[in-house]
Amino acid sequence: METDLIADAENKRANRLMVLCCLVYTFAYIAKYGYTSSIVAIISYYGVTRAKAGIVSTVFFVAYGSSQIIHGILCI
Repeated sequence: METDLIADAENKRANRLMVLCCLVYTFAYIAKYGYTSSIVAIISYYGVTRAKAGIVSTVFFVAYGSSQIIHGILCI
């Protein structure tokens, strides 16, 4: 009986982790496309170059790639 309780607790923890990972991915995806669609306005308002504004897109790409590795490890 005690083993069942431990297994249930581990399943709940795993489910919470999966939901958290999905939420983080969803918000990052929305932020990425929100930034991409607003980049022209951001460049003109702040007066930055396209190269400097593109650094943010690069950071999104690196964060996405590294999160894929981390989430893959967590889901095993």
